[in-house]
Amino acid sequence: MIVYKLICKNCKIFFDSWFSSFKEYEKLKKEKFISCHARNSLNVEKTLMSPSVLRINNNTKTDNQDQKYKEITRTSLDYQNFIKKNI
Repeated sequence: MIVYKLICKNCKIFFDSWFSSFKEYEKLKKEKFISCHARNSLNVEKTLMSPSVLRINNNTKTDNQDQKYKEITRTSLDYQNFIKKNI
């Protein structure tokens, strides 16, 4: 399963949607089965998403590892916010 953050180009609403695969998303998009839930518009596109960072919870992690995780997460959110503002 894959989740995409989608945007309606007509009303600028962001929403998430789950797909079984990238190919399934492309198939549904081509057949015009992906629509905005607010306006029923077919003018819907994928947006850039920040990567999911896997955090391993174990007792051997160091403060340095925790700091790196926080830094990566913060940077990813900064990029995502920048992209949203400039769409």
